[in-house]
Amino acid sequence: MGGFGSGRSASRTAVERCLRLSARSLFLWRQEGGALTQTIPFVCSNGQRGQSYIHIARFAFPSTKVLIETAYEGKSESQSIWAVAEPMPRGGYRYLFVCPNCGQRRLQIVMPPYACKWSCRTCYNLTYSSCNESGKYNGLAGLFLGLGLSDLAYSGAQVLLNSERDQRRAELRRRRRNKRREYEAARRNRVKAPNL
Repeated sequence: MGGFGSGRSASRTAVERCLRLSARSLFLWRQEGGALTQTIPFVCSNGQRGQSYIHIARFAFPSTKVLIETAYEGKSESQSIWAVAEPMPRGGYRYLFVCPNCGQRRLQIVMPPYACKWSCRTCYNLTYSSCNESGKYNGLAGLFLGLGLSDLAYSGAQVLLNSERDQRRAELRRRRRNKRREYEAARRNRVKAPNL
């Protein structure tokens, strides 16, 4: 349990392998009137290359329409997604996308390698790569990476942990043996009280 390579199987696609569009970064510049706001190049899982052109079609408060045109292999697909402004407790607003599939408000929408439409993480049943990993060796791997020994990160960490475990066990046995000897010596040196 919890060893190297444990955790959930990687049957679900990780969010980190998908194209991501964050409402925070898109509305930071607030370009409106159809101005090209962002271009995201991508490569599909079958090797096709493409680009997503993101335009803010209408910048109005509190909701904004975002047009996303995805072009790959000579085809072009258009998708419009609404973004709403949500007031923050201490003033200001936070923009969130409204997922076209489920209607939930999301800070980020994604497009997996096998799809050509933008949607939220839960609609595509995506997971995070950290959910598929055990964090057991992260500290030692970071130590090796910090030293520039990235090839040895995990194999070296495994060897170090095994040797550390053996050393801890030997130290524990040594302490127990010394305590037992001290106890026996104290027991032998104990003076019996005379019977009165």
